[in-house]
Amino acid sequence: MEKRRENDIILVGVKRGTSALRLVKYNKKTGALFYNNLEDDDTCVEYAGLNINNSNEFYAVTYSDNARRASSELQVSGKEDHYLIPDYTILKYGKDISQPVKMATVKNRIVRSVSGNGHFLLTKEVDNLELDTYNLYVQDLNNKEKTQLVIENMKKYKDLQIDSKGRKIYFIGILDHSEERAVFCYDIKLKTLEKVFSPDKGIGFINNFTLICE
Repeated sequence: MEKRRENDIILVGVKRGTSALRLVKYNKKTGALFYNNLEDDDTCVEYAGLNINNSNEFYAVTYSDNARRASSELQVSGKEDHYLIPDYTILKYGKDISQPVKMATVKNRIVRSVSGNGHFLLTKEVDNLELDTYNLYVQDLNNKEKTQLVIENMKKYKDLQIDSKGRKIYFIGILDHSEERAVFCYDIKLKTLEKVFSPDKGIGFINNFTLICE
């Protein structure tokens, strides 16, 4: 994934000879690669998302690969009848990617994506792998209060991003009884949904997007 500051691009990748998905810093001037936390080949990065209010900060979702593998082995062996989801941790990174700050721990749910603005976190979480059900949550980073969002008549959504004030979220979605992808804006307080953009028929479809500013 892309990101950020003057001469550096932050990626999520795997170093040859290791197995963990980790943060990697690439210097555009020198071509040097810095692999974060190489001594830890257990912690994997599931997703990383930029702080819309501060381009020098981003959030990453991590989990233990050992715990994931152990749970899969228990399920395959028949000792467990369902997959035991490992804990997921949301970390905040600044200019020094070797010094993250822990923001939240999520238990019994897979965190598929995170978006933040310094005051709120927006997460997309899975609580049932068999049913592939997704839930959206907004967490206030000041009081740690976490609220589930329910967007009516929306069967799929991706690239979820919270705005700079924590009042709205933007995403690519597909409405019930439709196959058209469009960019939507959901007002958290008013609980209203607005279509922001959709391509003209026959031109193509939206694959992904990024909210840069409002």
